[in-house]
Amino acid sequence: MNNIDIYKNSSLIFLKRIPCKILSWTTILSLTFVLCITFMCTVKYKTYLKYESYIHEGNIELLVDARFFEKAQSNKFLLENKNYDYDIISIMEFNYEYGESSLWKIIIDAKLPDNMMVENNYFQIRFLEREGTAIERIINKIRRELNL
Repeated sequence: MNNIDIYKNSSLIFLKRIPCKILSWTTILSLTFVLCITFMCTVKYKTYLKYESYIHEGNIELLVDARFFEKAQSNKFLLENKNYDYDIISIMEFNYEYGESSLWKIIIDAKLPDNMMVENNYFQIRFLEREGTAIERIINKIRRELNL
């Protein structure tokens, strides 16, 4: 053990070849990572606020939370992949029998097809929350968590 030449062994370490499998796997992984980041930066998508609603006396009624007032961006909603304009008729605070509530009952008027305007017809409507990329969403989430 005392006869080992440290300098000779270190030069052998530098001259040793890297196996082809390791090199090919690191190349594949790095290309996949770059493609994934590029995809997340370029592809845009929309996020929606989803609420259950029903028809009552010819108008649409739904219960929303306070987030609706902060996040809804336009006066359009999406129903069965079609956009409809709406007008808000009234907004009332909705209270449970027990405790406080942060729900609001909104009555809206919209021009829906006649087959949808059936009394007590329940359906799900979606309001556009925002449009953006996955990277923007990740950055915004990090900022919210760090309170920046």
